[in-house]
Amino acid sequence: IGRNILDRGKVSLDRGSDSLDRGRNILDRGKVSLDRGRVSLDRGSDSRNILDRGKVSLDRGSDSLDRGSDRNLRMMACRRLKVQVSTGLGGEKFCTLDYGGR
Repeated sequence: IGRNILDRGKVSLDRGSDSLDRGRNILDRGKVSLDRGRVSLDRGSDSRNILDRGKVSLDRGSDSLDRGSDRNLRMMACRRLKVQVSTGLGGEKFCTLDYGGR
């Protein structure tokens, strides 16, 4: 009887040990999942930085286009005038003048 009780106790201990091992494996898998989650978050953060840099580049490009558009509008408002100028020494020169107006 005593030996039977000891054997059953040993079986219970073995089962407990197996349960602990399974618990450890589950915890290890959970840790791996958390690590993967951290890596994904880091990648997401990097992607956000890239997107922010892209947005800054687009904003700068938009500003450049706006400045270019303003310059083109100013140039379109100018008129060209070809003028013949006497040099006073019997020679003449032509020059082009840009002036604002319509």
